Formats: sequence, structure tokens, C-alpha cells
Amino acid sequence: MTNEELIKEYQEGNHSALDELIKQNENIVKFFANKYYGIASRALVDFDDLEQEGWIAFIKAVEKYRFDTEEPIKFISYAGEVIKGRMLNFINRNISRVKKSDSTSDQIIMHSINEVVSEDDDRNLEELLADESSEQPFLEVDEEIDNEILRQDLYEVLDSVFGKETEFNGEDFSFMDVNYLTFKLKNGINGREVLILHYGLEGKPQTFEQIAKKFKVTRQSVQEAEFKAIKKIRNSEAGKALMKKYQWMVFNSLEQEKDQINQFASPDVVLERMETLDDLLYGILNQCC
Repeated sequence: MTNEELIKEYQEGNHSALDELIKQNENIVKFFANKYYGIASRALVDFDDLEQEGWIAFIKAVEKYRFDTEEPIKFISYAGEVIKGRMLNFINRNISRVKKSDSTSDQIIMHSINEVVSEDDDRNLEELLADESSEQPFLEVDEEIDNEILRQDLYEVLDSVFGKETEFNGEDFSFMDVNYLTFKLKNGINGREVLILHYGLEGKPQTFEQIAKKFKVTRQSVQEAEFKAIKKIRNSEAGKALMKKYQWMVFNSLEQEKDQINQFASPDVVLERMETLDDLLYGILNQCC
């Protein structure tokens, strides 16, 4: 039986289904415990305690997973995020406890979920895994979880900036921004749609030419729509919050892109180019899909 079928049985009263779920998913809890034990050990957290936190999170995920949403994500993705969140919170609580009890202890610096190192250790979290090849399927699940969260965050920003679109059928525009509706009626497309299509938030990314052909508009109008959309998001509170949240994720990609900048430019010019909000926002969009 699938995870979803077992969860349905458990939520309907068949508690023995939980045993099967645990047996069927024991490796995912072990995967996250292995992944974060490098951090946990520095916070004086035992592997068994970390794994126990993972199982508590797993059971909570089983209890709270819902089938009545419009587009439910797979349980494995949902559970993975719940497990990851509880483990990191548990580690953070213990980090605070260690720092309070020992002011001379090795300071732990958190750069991101994938890069947690001490000051005298240049290894990242992935290098702390005992055997990455054996855990590849779960690494893919972890990446899928992160991308799904980012995609949801992007849609929340689009909803906040442009209004939440309902079916464009002439019946219900209660959640649709008036300016968006007016633009759509006049031009057939706006920045929200361009971003969704161009960056592949709902499938394969499309070129400006493909989008223009689909909506029977010029390529230039598609480019202008995206430019205005990026500018609007960049200046919005929701957009600024998104960029602040994910700035660590695109730092490495921006570092790689500096080689494409004119090598004869002054360091100040390169730094300014690297730190533009547009680069950051485009990087977030590209990272998602």
C-alpha cells in the first residue's frame, strides 16, 4: 500500500497502519538523522535523541496530513519537511544551552541548511555524511522538498503582489487584482503569467518567443511584462522578505556568475553587479525550477 493509503486507514481508525508506515519509511528518518548529526554532535546531541525527534515529527506528520487540499503534495515531501524542521529546532535549542553553559565552546555558525560549520572546520554538511551514494534517493527527496517550499513561497509573493488569480471564466474575480484584470483584458498577458511560464513554475520553462506565440503578442511585450513584474516584486514588502529569506541559496550561483562579468572591471563594479536585487531575485526564480 502507498503512504497515502496507509495514512487514510490510520486517520479512519486503523492504528495498526501506523506500524506499517513506520516500517515503510524508517530510512527517511535515519537519513535526516545522519544528515544533521554533524551539527547535532557539536551541540552535544546524541544520535538516538535526534532520531527520536525525527520519529515524533513523522507521527505528527501522519496525524496532520490532509487530503482535502486542492493540490496535496506527496506525503514523503510533507513528512520530510516536518522531520527536518523539528530536528533543526531541537539542535538550535541545544546549541543555545551549550553556549550558555560553556562560553569557551567552539562557536557554531549557521550559514544555511546545507552549510553548517564551526569556525575552524571548512567542511560543509554534505561532507559529513558517511556514505552519500547510498543516500542518493533521499538527497533527491530533500531537494524536492526544498524546491516545493520555494515554489509555494514564490506563489505567495505572486498572490500578494498581483492578486490571487481564480479561473478566468467571467464568473469569479473576487480574489483578482483589478489592475491585473484590466491588463489581462487589454493585452492577454501580464507579468505574473510571464514569470510562471518563463521560469517553469508549472512545468517546462518557456522562452519569450513561445510565450508570445501562445498569447498572440510580441516578444517585446512579454519581456516588458517580465521586467515590470520583477520591478514590482522587488519593491514590494513580500518580495523583499522573499529575497532576504533565500539570499543564502543563490550566493554560490552569483559567485559562479562573476566570471561572466567583464574581467577588467574594477572590484567595486564587480561587487555592485553581484549584489543587485535583480540578480538575487532572478537567482531565486532559477533555483526553484
